[in-house]
Amino acid sequence: MYTTSTAFLEALHEAGVSFIFANFGSDHPALVEAIAEARAKGRPIPSVVTSPNEMVALCAAHGYAQLTGEPQAVIVHVDCGTQALAGAVHNVDKNRAPVLIFAGLSPFTQDGALTGSRNEFIHWLQDAHDQRGIVRGYTRYDNEIRSGAHVKQLVFRALQIARSDPKGPVYLTGAREVMEEKAPQADLDPARWRPLAPAALADEDATLIARTLAKAKNPLIVTTYLGRKREAVEELVKLCRRLGAGVLESVPSHVNYPATDPLHRGSQWSEPVQNPVLAEADAVLVVDCDVPWIPKFNRPSENAAVFHIDVDPLKSQMPLWYIDAMRSFRADAATALGQINGKLDGMKFSQAAVKTRARRYAAYQGIHVRPVQVEQGAALVHQLRDLLDVHLEEPQRVRQGEHEGRDVRSQRLRQCRDVHVAAAVRRRLRHRIAGHRRRRRVRAVRRGRDHHSPPLLALAP
Repeated sequence: MYTTSTAFLEALHEAGVSFIFANFGSDHPALVEAIAEARAKGRPIPSVVTSPNEMVALCAAHGYAQLTGEPQAVIVHVDCGTQALAGAVHNVDKNRAPVLIFAGLSPFTQDGALTGSRNEFIHWLQDAHDQRGIVRGYTRYDNEIRSGAHVKQLVFRALQIARSDPKGPVYLTGAREVMEEKAPQADLDPARWRPLAPAALADEDATLIARTLAKAKNPLIVTTYLGRKREAVEELVKLCRRLGAGVLESVPSHVNYPATDPLHRGSQWSEPVQNPVLAEADAVLVVDCDVPWIPKFNRPSENAAVFHIDVDPLKSQMPLWYIDAMRSFRADAATALGQINGKLDGMKFSQAAVKTRARRYAAYQGIHVRPVQVEQGAALVHQLRDLLDVHLEEPQRVRQGEHEGRDVRSQRLRQCRDVHVAAAVRRRLRHRIAGHRRRRRVRAVRRGRDHHSPPLLALAP
């Protein structure tokens, strides 16, 4: 028999869902029957992966969506299974991963009036006032399937929302009586529920951003999840290299920029200090970023021009959110950066300034960075050993029987000593490398040419 559950599985398959990560319960007999019937008749449906834990099921769908960009389905058991999704719901929401979650509802009849009526004590205990409200603060869309006549439309609409920026989880429910009922077969085209096309910047806005970055002395890009799209990374690399602009990753959740590129200025998290890279910037472009800085400790200068491009610039899921941006734009990162690069193609700006910025950003704590070749490894080890001439006597161990607090203080003193030794070694290495650079430049000038070859080694602060 063609039921609402049959139509539900058919809609998932037609929409391109490949897997259902399922934790079945007493609200899913119609789905189990529809799965068995599809297998017996050779009717295509998504592959079913049984997951004894709901959080694991959603994590699996999350990972699949991150890898492929396509949403998968998760089936859980009424309110309890919804609650057991736990922190995975938070993760798919904040990571903007498209996932469709379906949960059954307790039967709404108790006298056997309809197929699927209540027949277990648990059906009374699991009847929640607002089951969808459990996850409403973390989903892009939620609805209840009330009839088999419109189940495909609801599934297609839910997946269209999940796939459209800002992407994220969607949540559908259905009572046992509804999922058991006979449904009409609907021949619908899922292509009519395509995700919305990526948004672009207005032409004058792209020009404004391009001109501001080109004129800046210290342009900087700040991002968190721009790397969701490979095309966005390619456009960002192109933009930064042609302008000599640095990239600062703030709480990165994706690979947003090549970390080996000299223009990569590192990552920041929640350190209670001012980031000097951000403080020096006079033009900041925030792209796809939820928390570009912690204002209490760390922010751009008051004179910096700040622009914000995001698929979700209003951060509607966050009750408190704002940055001091001159302008904010809802746009796809790859599309917007491509527009900015296009504006730079026809724009004249100082190439000398670009080279100066690139050299400055390529310098980290005054030391140029160059990859260390394998054959240089042994020589570097010997250099480090020669420089490790700072010897401190090991503190005497605390006599047995004394208070344990002295052991803790002794351990902290040793840790502090190790930090100071490392700092001393870094200072000596910097002096030695700086001298090496000066000698090379003097020799180059004597030969009648300037030489800017970087040294062998770069140290973290």
